[in-house]
Amino acid sequence: GEWCDGKRHGHGKMQFPTGEIYEGEWVAGRPEGRGTMKWPRRHETYIGEWKAGKPDGHGHYFWEMKTDSDPAQAQGSAGGEEGKGLPDVATLPQAQMINHYDGMWSGGQRNGTGTFFYADGSRYHGEWESNTKHGRGVYTFCDGRVYHGEFLHDRMVGPEPEPENATHKFFGTIGVELDINDLVPGMGPKTRRILRE
Repeated sequence: GEWCDGKRHGHGKMQFPTGEIYEGEWVAGRPEGRGTMKWPRRHETYIGEWKAGKPDGHGHYFWEMKTDSDPAQAQGSAGGEEGKGLPDVATLPQAQMINHYDGMWSGGQRNGTGTFFYADGSRYHGEWESNTKHGRGVYTFCDGRVYHGEFLHDRMVGPEPEPENATHKFFGTIGVELDINDLVPGMGPKTRRILRE
């Protein structure tokens, strides 16, 4: 790659001792600009904007399941979305994709507006803070129920989720905590109901 004053600066590719591979833009020895980082051991990929060595700006993050399929098949087209280097998701084996986040980042965390797509068909679109759903958002469950309302650090704090075609009726309030780290491949998020007085 390119160098300036003894530091990586410009476009380049580097494989770290721990196995991560970064390819993209560098400024003063750190990833900054647009680039792709792959964590082969964790089966994770981030494609998007960087600042001071961390995801910052708009980006896509993919969590993949370890399979016996040909790794070359899982990469999709090299051009991807509008030539931005995104994997062509349509060519990825369904069993391989676990989750995909498309949205804003700040300081290496999901912050701002973004959409999280779960492997079972559930999805969340709305506001994020420090990697948690926080603020206004819409969570669509895989069975068609939809929650519109407020989230407080991954917890739904509004009315019960309704069927997608339901009229707006209120059934009281609940607390349901959705933790991305608790996901089971193919099963969607685990939920824990929080009882209130």
